[in-house]
Amino acid sequence: MGSTGQLTPFGKPMLKHWLFDPAYKNLNHGSFGAHPAPVKEVQRAFMDLADQQPDPYIRRYHAEHLDKAREAVAKVLNAPRDECVFVKNATTGVATVLYNLAFQPDEALVYFEPVYGAVEKGVVSLQEHSSFQPRKVSFQYPIAEDELERRFHEVVRKTREEGLKVRAAVFDCIVSNPGVRFPFERLTAICREEGILSIIDAAHGIGHVHLDLEKLQPDFLTSNCHKYDHTLYLHHIISN
Repeated sequence: MGSTGQLTPFGKPMLKHWLFDPAYKNLNHGSFGAHPAPVKEVQRAFMDLADQQPDPYIRRYHAEHLDKAREAVAKVLNAPRDECVFVKNATTGVATVLYNLAFQPDEALVYFEPVYGAVEKGVVSLQEHSSFQPRKVSFQYPIAEDELERRFHEVVRKTREEGLKVRAAVFDCIVSNPGVRFPFERLTAICREEGILSIIDAAHGIGHVHLDLEKLQPDFLTSNCHKYDHTLYLHHIISN
């Protein structure tokens, strides 16, 4: 939707809302992209407010604006506002959760083969600072969801047979490479049944798939609010 409130047709017409050089084809908006011009205008307006009254803005108004933004995100996710907080990005959110779970030496974390690289490096780093035990569910695409669930159950079973408690599991909403929708709803339900904390890396979640946290009931979910426009550019590239 443009600044006039009129709907913009899906696809190439969307480009008018960005500041890209017409000769530049942005093929990687999922990782390194830009924000729409209306977002830039609002961002600059907040910067102006901070420059006009720095002390009142930081001490009072900044928190008020954050609460309004949290309320907007909460409505999209169908979640209580007080359960929504902002972090720098989804990977930072996953790392924040893992570091604050304070794993004990007899506790394990289960994660899956196509985990985002930075998240797996965070797991390795955490292991260097604690004595927890990571366990990976290995597989290759293509794979049926039933088989994926079977392998998850198998890793959980074997981990428990080692005398370890499976404390948490990390899995994607949409895998970054390859771009596959993960069966996160079913895995969240399995975690709940097994008494395992579910940590969903939904970096590409908001704006791509429907997320109803009241229904899903994950223990933790992190996402980014700028990945939605990746699909717009893929559509533009494919249709041109």
